[in-house]
Amino acid sequence: KEMCGNIEELEQELRSVHESKERLEQQLKIKHLELENLVNEASIGASVELNQELVHANVRTMEFEEELTRVNKKTEELKLEVMQSNLRIAAMEEAMSDSKGETDELKLSLSGANGIIHGLEQDVSDATEKIHTLEQALSC
Repeated sequence: KEMCGNIEELEQELRSVHESKERLEQQLKIKHLELENLVNEASIGASVELNQELVHANVRTMEFEEELTRVNKKTEELKLEVMQSNLRIAAMEEAMSDSKGETDELKLSLSGANGIIHGLEQDVSDATEKIHTLEQALSC
């Protein structure tokens, strides 16, 4: 009887150990699920943060592209202004060149006119001398 009692106690203890093992396995499964849940939550949180950073980076990129477009447009406007200024300068230089040519022509004309005037003054002086000579001859 004692052996049977021991066997029953051992069987009872074995069932108790087996039940404890099953409870521990269940607790282990629960802990695994909790850990998996925590990992998933952390992963989701990291994904959300990463997506938010990505959205911010995309917004900054779009803002940069807009600013770059504005700068490029302003650069093109300035290039056009420079070309227009260069055309105006070239036109002024041409006008100044034409004006210099006209000035040179006027100087030549003026020089010629001065020569003619000088010649006429000489003719007048010669005529005056002849008149004076004729007057002296007539007064004799």
